[in-house]
Amino acid sequence: MELIKQIKKAEADSKRIIEQAKAESARIIGEVAVKRSQQLEQAGQRRSDVIEKAVNQAKAQGSAEAQQLKAQAEQTLEKLRGNAARKSDAAVARIVDAIK
Repeated sequence: MELIKQIKKAEADSKRIIEQAKAESARIIGEVAVKRSQQLEQAGQRRSDVIEKAVNQAKAQGSAEAQQLKAQAEQTLEKLRGNAARKSDAAVARIVDAIK
């Protein structure tokens, strides 16, 4: 009789241990899923931050290049205006000399 009681107790203990192990594994799986979800969310946020930073840098660089090109264009335009004014003055002088 004592042996049967021990066997039944051992079976009950093993069932209890199995149920505890199942519950523990389910809890761990849930925690892992939550952590993975959080990590994916953080990775997505970091990705968005990196993209935003790159876009802002590209805009700043593009703006700087545009300003530089505008300054070069203005210098070229002033040079061309100066050349045109000198040529125009020389042409007017030749015409005046020709008329005299």
